Amino acid sequence: MPETHIVALPKNRFPEGALSQVEQTDPLVGSLQQFASADGDLRDQPLADRNKVPPAQCQKMAVLDLLTLNLDRHAGNMMVKYDKTGTPVLTPIDHGLTFPEASDKAGKRIARQLGDGFNATLSLPGAHEPFSAEMVEGIDRLDPVAMSAAMKTEVGVIDQAFPGVGNTISDASIEMSRRSTMFLKLAVRALSPAAVQVAFGQNATELLDPALDDAAFTSKARSIIFTASEEQDGRAEYFCMSKGEQSMMTKALRDNGWPGSDRKWLLANPSKALAPYRGNVRNPAIMEEVGKKIGTDLRDRLLKTYTLEDIRRRADDPTTLAPDLGDMTGDESQKQLQARRTAFPKYRIVDEATAIGFWKRFNDAGGMTALEAAETKLNSTPEEKKGPRNSVETAVERIAWAKSLIVISDQERDARVNDLEAALADERPGRSKPRLVSEAIKQWDVIVQFTFDGQKGFEAIKRAASSLGQKVPTSFSMANSVMRNVADRDLVASPDAQQELRELDLVWPQAKNSTS
Repeated sequence: MPETHIVALPKNRFPEGALSQVEQTDPLVGSLQQFASADGDLRDQPLADRNKVPPAQCQKMAVLDLLTLNLDRHAGNMMVKYDKTGTPVLTPIDHGLTFPEASDKAGKRIARQLGDGFNATLSLPGAHEPFSAEMVEGIDRLDPVAMSAAMKTEVGVIDQAFPGVGNTISDASIEMSRRSTMFLKLAVRALSPAAVQVAFGQNATELLDPALDDAAFTSKARSIIFTASEEQDGRAEYFCMSKGEQSMMTKALRDNGWPGSDRKWLLANPSKALAPYRGNVRNPAIMEEVGKKIGTDLRDRLLKTYTLEDIRRRADDPTTLAPDLGDMTGDESQKQLQARRTAFPKYRIVDEATAIGFWKRFNDAGGMTALEAAETKLNSTPEEKKGPRNSVETAVERIAWAKSLIVISDQERDARVNDLEAALADERPGRSKPRLVSEAIKQWDVIVQFTFDGQKGFEAIKRAASSLGQKVPTSFSMANSVMRNVADRDLVASPDAQQELRELDLVWPQAKNSTS
């Protein structure tokens, strides 16, 4: 790191107006860093140059960020200077997010910003190489307890010199640093620098639990390290992909029925994720599930047009994927196909039966006249109009959206949306979009009609949430969850349900401890 000092300067040492964005104290206390000459940050460099960063530099960066729990190591905070041989030399900068505060959300934040793709160190191939013998020896010499004590002492010294500055780093923050140092020492021979960061970051909530003593921490850490060691190659391949390919991989996995959007699963099982991605393999369990619902013949035909995930989501109503064509003859179907090609020339037809079915639904819904009326009703932008013009399926959906809108006066619309926004802080429907406003009003109508314990509407939901021990909802999904949970509780409390449970216990006694 560039040499850094805490300094205090009187206000008259700064140009007039230079302090407009900072607290007006005199003297002004802050940090001063040695200037680091650079050719730009890592974002400015060719992607291929990441392969040229020496592993030793990656190791230093990873160790620094683990010991301080730095949550801001994006590519803009790695300055790059090329030496005479063309080798990139890294200088880490901007460490304002080190030693984070201990809180209920600290573990999730560490997982997201240290143990995932936000951390640019993970994108450097050299970070996935094993620690050098010299680095292993140095890490072995670290004493987490002595380091923690020394940092606490130093914070006190700083606070004596500059009252109030020491309060920016708490003892709890230093304790988290001690834990991350302990984890590093346990993992240094088994994991690469990148793998240590991912393993610690993704399990930070458990590892930083204050209820864990050091013996329990060590036991849990060893188990995590052992599991992580088996996935190092897959993790290296995944993190060294470009961001674009990572997005493609996530989408491909999701489309094929794998939990690619589940970050915890993906980072814990990169090899299991990479294999079906590279081979474009569909999840056999989901294939079987869908086949049982709609039949394997229809499933296989639809897979020519739709993704497995699309079919799975709509398997309960397969007519949305494969409409009934009735008694249409072969000649008539070809005429319909030609008509569709004329109306939607940019949309490639893969499965003719599905294409004819949607063309029939489009015409039954009113055709182009209905689509134009729907776009006007939905207040669609020119960009939004492109989708339906290129896909008859999207056109059918757009007409259905317009027909489902709640049509009320502007004054009533604004009043109901205002009520929704006042009750639910996270709900802010775009008022220029009639469809979003309509959906918001439908949600508010559901809330208004809810009753519980003598109350109605949002007051009833707040009382229901309190009775369940849940937070006051800030979104419709949370409110809907409260309403659903109360209904479930009331159902289970009914005499009929209790009798069913007693009968269940008689038949399957072992189910008693697993059924709520």
